Amino acid sequence: MADLPSPVLVDNVSLLEECLEEICDVEILAIGFQGRDLGATGSLALVQVHVQGSEFVWLLDVKELGRGLFEHEHYGVSIRAVLEDGEIRKLWFDGRNGCAALSRFGIHLEGIYDVQLLFLAWFERNVGPTRHLSGLATIMKDGVTSSYDGHLKASAIQIAGPDFGEFEKRPLSDELMRYAAQDTSCLFEIYDLYKGMVRKNVAGRVLRDTRNRIEQAESSRWDPHSRENTKVPLWW
Repeated sequence: MADLPSPVLVDNVSLLEECLEEICDVEILAIGFQGRDLGATGSLALVQVHVQGSEFVWLLDVKELGRGLFEHEHYGVSIRAVLEDGEIRKLWFDGRNGCAALSRFGIHLEGIYDVQLLFLAWFERNVGPTRHLSGLATIMKDGVTSSYDGHLKASAIQIAGPDFGEFEKRPLSDELMRYAAQDTSCLFEIYDLYKGMVRKNVAGRVLRDTRNRIEQAESSRWDPHSRENTKVPLWW
């Protein structure tokens, strides 16, 4: 099994500036979110950021740095600017709950590409119609040859608790940090494998429906616990 990128907990300005230096000039990133009962009413504890090929996954500690995490500028770049820059493609895996949490900081995500929808496009063309969305662990296990550790995910979810409230506690456990890093760095594997297997018009559909998801998550009607969230979108 290949080594995973190392998680780095960004809980001070010095590390934040190191992160900004790495991500400021890239065209594509992978991002993720962790927190207690994520959504419009829960709390955002981490934002994960990973550059393809980097030995690190940056775990941006919202719990420790608060709003300043998004606003601090280094060489004219901030985390807010990166997240809101439509020219920087940002891969996520159904990050609607994280998007809803970010909206409380006044952040409107741009440039998002949902790899869950990319896999759905490939699946429906090559396997057949489906009513339910595939989870990340299922996609990695069944479709991608990788270093993905399903046992780590299962163990970390148990540690995190039913509402993932353990992500708010400090010090953050090594297992939870490795889980957060893994679930972000693996998105490039899905993207690289499936992006060439869908037609250009389908790729445009993924972008369109990712934007629909962002609008859905930013709406006051968004319910992070709805069973409909695991189903193929009505507009798909």
